[in-house]
Amino acid sequence: LAVLRSALIAAPFAFFYLGARHTIRDQRLALLAALSLLLIYPIGWQVHVGFTNTLLLMAGSSASYFALVRLARARSAAGYALLGAALGVGFLAKFGFGLFAAGLLGAALAEPRLRASLLCRRGLIVPLVAGVVVGPYLLLGFPSSQQFAAVLDSTMRPGADLPYLFRVGQGMWSLAKSMVAFLSPFIVIAAVLFAPALRAPRRPRFSGGSGAGRPAFDARRVLEVFFVIVVALLALSVLVGGVTFFKSRWMHPALMLAPLYIFVRVDEAGTRRGPVTAFVATALLATAAAAIVYVGQLVIGPP
Repeated sequence: LAVLRSALIAAPFAFFYLGARHTIRDQRLALLAALSLLLIYPIGWQVHVGFTNTLLLMAGSSASYFALVRLARARSAAGYALLGAALGVGFLAKFGFGLFAAGLLGAALAEPRLRASLLCRRGLIVPLVAGVVVGPYLLLGFPSSQQFAAVLDSTMRPGADLPYLFRVGQGMWSLAKSMVAFLSPFIVIAAVLFAPALRAPRRPRFSGGSGAGRPAFDARRVLEVFFVIVVALLALSVLVGGVTFFKSRWMHPALMLAPLYIFVRVDEAGTRRGPVTAFVATALLATAAAAIVYVGQLVIGPP
């Protein structure tokens, strides 16, 4: 079990880094993007407490992103099969993965290079493999609509008898708090260290891949469309679905790709050595602190 958990913790970092290599020109910043996950509280800290389904969701999400963006360069049958398998694994992990999949595929269809990669004959491999992975569960284990609604009501829709506008306000406030809590302290550290880069105007629109180090698609546009889609769907879950409560640890499907977007912006604006060094040091210190606290609890804490 320990080996399996360690592998599931390592897999998101590995696939995230591989996806970042296809997204960010500066490969050192690609490594920093993966390192950034250590500064996201539900990932860098809470994965050591529990999180089994969520670990698998993280692996499925990062593997899906890597498999998709890799298709922009190499449209191999194995690449399409990997995308289908990753999507299937993500859905088996948690239903919330559907939010990530909708955002990812919607963003891909909005980008010409990725759209062409999906809407081709080999693209049929993706739903075929995903169907093989998810099919047995859909046929044999998927909960009934009554069971699904009961779980939703008990976890995400408390206060269903309250006035509509009050529920909407409650839901939007809970959503905003959860998003900020999920990204902390990463978003604060990145804003402080890379403020000039994040304020820099956008460069001229991407015109196509040329060279091994340059993304083969408009990475910034893909990520921006992704976040527009997932935030819109979350807002609709409040406005139409009646959701009034969110936890920060439910935000993995919506916000796990945030470090990629930040470092795409940093890459566009150019980097200086000082902020990069400070960011690496902060991430490593945070990880060391987590290790010391957890080992200390195990050694000197109560049984």
